[in-house]
Amino acid sequence: MIRPATTSDAAALATIEHASFAGDRVSRRSWRHLLGSASALTLLDEQDGALRGYIMLLFRAGLSVARVYTIATHPDFLGQGVAAALLLRAEQAALAHRRQANPCNGFSPAFSSPRDTAASSRRSPRRRRGRRGCGCS
Repeated sequence: MIRPATTSDAAALATIEHASFAGDRVSRRSWRHLLGSASALTLLDEQDGALRGYIMLLFRAGLSVARVYTIATHPDFLGQGVAAALLLRAEQAALAHRRQANPCNGFSPAFSSPRDTAASSRRSPRRRRGRRGCGCS
């Protein structure tokens, strides 16, 4: 079963982290901080009381983008589809976050008319005019 992690899972997540990586690990202190952060989502795979793996997504305020910060499968559960299931669920969560952050699903017309499009294509990308948001925010 895949579920959101809570601060009470910090020690178990750190155990998976240490079993999976020789270096560059997330500390227990960082786990506690990130698990309490509104800009992070950690999902974990749990089966019969054993935590099999996790994935952490980071979100930036005002943006509809998610970034995988870390993902790991406990060595005892490698090759059982844990990471694939976590990635699928994380993708679903990221899309839900995107819809919440930007109800228009990220559509933003670049130019206001075909004439503006032709004229703008001849200019440097930094100098393009007529760029407008979708107006849904």
